Amino acid sequence: MIFSLIKKVLDKTINIEHWILIVSGFDFIIISSLIMYLLEPTEFNSLFNGFWFVMSTISQVGYGDFAPETVLGKLYSILLYIVGVGFFAIMIAKWIDLLNNYQELKEMEILGYSGENHIVLINWSQKTKITIEEMVVENPQVSIVIIDQMKESPLDQKNVHYIEGTPLKKDTLQRANVFHADSIVLFLN
Repeated sequence: MIFSLIKKVLDKTINIEHWILIVSGFDFIIISSLIMYLLEPTEFNSLFNGFWFVMSTISQVGYGDFAPETVLGKLYSILLYIVGVGFFAIMIAKWIDLLNNYQELKEMEILGYSGENHIVLINWSQKTKITIEEMVVENPQVSIVIIDQMKESPLDQKNVHYIEGTPLKKDTLQRANVFHADSIVLFLN
């Protein structure tokens, strides 16, 4: 029963939005610093010392320069350690998830293409593929942006970027940064 409870708590915590986790983590650290200061006013003679103890405890550093002396202070420190270790693990997992999501969005060009002086090719076809091959032979450094409605890029080349969407929409054209392109080529199927 206790393991299913822990699993449910972990599942809910992992699915929390990033900003909620950051705000609640910040609140937890501030409140815990205040609690440690109030529980151990002689050991933690300032709020900053309480904050120092909380940060060194939840980050698993534990310098030992401050330690609670009362039973209540020690019990709260144990709770702080258990919750803090979980909090840090989830924060690290969330940061990695955030970076992975950003990288995926960037690879799918959902965030858009920010370069300039590129060539935009609209609609994928065999003619588009041949044109890209000829452009890359002519200039290996050329940046090319393809706009089409396929779910993923038809080519996996270094300087070829893909924007999914219809070229009839302003948003799609903005994500392809057409206003800073050298050329726009429309291929009719």
